[in-house]
Amino acid sequence: MVPSLKTALLSLTTLLLGTTTGQTIYTGDTLQGYPIISSLDITDVPSNTISRFWLSPAEGQGGLPYFLPIFVARGSEESAHSGKRLSLSASIHGDELNPVAVVQKIFARLNETGQFPGSSGRQHDETLSQPAPSAPYGATPTTDWTACSDSPSCSNRT
Repeated sequence: MVPSLKTALLSLTTLLLGTTTGQTIYTGDTLQGYPIISSLDITDVPSNTISRFWLSPAEGQGGLPYFLPIFVARGSEESAHSGKRLSLSASIHGDELNPVAVVQKIFARLNETGQFPGSSGRQHDETLSQPAPSAPYGATPTTDWTACSDSPSCSNRT
């Protein structure tokens, strides 16, 4: 694995699984209409919404920054403090495009139902208990994040 990619993935893991006592740090820039961040505190994300960000954890050759898309499906206000979190990550390696399409479809399903973990008050959320959708071999991922393009629950597009 390329060293700068390792740094980016380590930064992403730290960002997503870290404590919720920090703060979201916005760089002030946007990419494709979404804010670029260097740190994320999930308690800063509005409840019962899907928010999207770009994380810029490292630079590649020639000083070009990497941008990693971050989707956050936040449940109720109380869910941020329950200690229960799920992290989904996907990447492209060669022609293996399915992981990205699967994560996009999961967020599309969350967006269609409007039910996020912790938002329904039920022990078991049917939205996430169904098998993950699969993408056909050779499916192409989108760069415009259409998983929640027209929904009012997509809270932070500028």
